[in-house]
Amino acid sequence: MRKLTLPLGLLGISAILVGCNSGDTTVADASQKVEQQESILVEYINEVASEEGKLQNLFSRTLIEDKELSSMKDSTSTVFKNIEKRTMSLELIQGATTEISDQAEKLKDLKVKSISEKDVKNFQKRSKEIAKSLNDWVDDYDSYLKEQREYFHSLSSDTATYETFSEGLEAINKQHIESNKKLSAIDKQLAELSSARVSVAEQLDTKDD
Repeated sequence: MRKLTLPLGLLGISAILVGCNSGDTTVADASQKVEQQESILVEYINEVASEEGKLQNLFSRTLIEDKELSSMKDSTSTVFKNIEKRTMSLELIQGATTEISDQAEKLKDLKVKSISEKDVKNFQKRSKEIAKSLNDWVDDYDSYLKEQREYFHSLSSDTATYETFSEGLEAINKQHIESNKKLSAIDKQLAELSSARVSVAEQLDTKDD
């Protein structure tokens, strides 16, 4: 899986104060909250990628050390711990996605005083777009994890054959490729969101100087 990054220049700009205009205050609050969620997304998507990168070695080790595959049957193989770690990271990604979606709703049709309405609309649009893409990816990846669990369990079945092994592995690899394609798009959207957020944050910062 791809490792996501945030351009260094896009971090740390939202710690600002604004006057009493309610629209400007809403934008400032959204900017700060979205920035926090951006960092969470990068951290835990990369965590998912890191853990997924370990799966092949864990799987190979299980095949070598557990000839009967009993650890696949009772879920004590390290592959299941790996899946659980990714599940936990996915929950945090979902939480960050929900927060960004909530902020996008608050920015909808907002009247502002000291900020470009065009820039606010762009910030709202980028927030809404990435939230949708992330929701789609989270749903798909959750299904991907469930299929991995089912696959590893199936290997310990008395009826398991070579086809069980090879066809299941092929299906998992196909899903992996599709997941990476979606993450490539999300990587681009995250950069666009950060740029849009910084644009409004800088205007608020200039207003308070």
